Amino acid sequence: MSITSLLSNAPPGQAIIQSSDGSFSAIMGLQEAFGLLQNNETLYVSSGKVELTSSLLVSNLNNIKIIGNNTALVALLDIPVVQFRNVTNVQLSNILVVHEIGEWCSQNCIEFYDASDLIIRDVKFDGSGYFGLSLVRVTNAIIENNEFYNCTYGLSSWDGANLKVSNNKFYNNRKADIMESDPGQFLNDYTKDNTFERKL
Repeated sequence: MSITSLLSNAPPGQAIIQSSDGSFSAIMGLQEAFGLLQNNETLYVSSGKVELTSSLLVSNLNNIKIIGNNTALVALLDIPVVQFRNVTNVQLSNILVVHEIGEWCSQNCIEFYDASDLIIRDVKFDGSGYFGLSLVRVTNAIIENNEFYNCTYGLSSWDGANLKVSNNKFYNNRKADIMESDPGQFLNDYTKDNTFERKL
């Protein structure tokens, strides 16, 4: 059975893990799936809204994919929505990440710490808080075709290297769209390779 048919039978915001041998897990809740995810696996999330009262955490893993299907991860509290720590070869796609508590939120949508070889594509960062995407000591990342909006800062990067940020849309962010410790972190001219719209 294909992953498409498996997900079509899943309740909103549920997850299925595909192992390195191609087999699929049973349908499970998202928190459980994040806790069970191992190296060389893919986590698929069904469409719909997932309300979170604690952060999703991925740590010490290599070669993983997290793929949504028009999935919304919604933080109901002032918490980071997803945290990645000490990870390599991570792909993240087709997810909306949002804080519902409004602009006084002080946390970030997605955080990466000490990570390398990332592809972040087709993700919507509806911050309503601080950073949409926060990168700390991240090397070799492609960040493309995403949207950053309603954040204090859309994207931030500190002490990184070899970052390519292109074809993203930044709009309605309250302060800087991109905050960085050193423009030399970036392989491309992000000021020219992305779309920036100011709130009127």
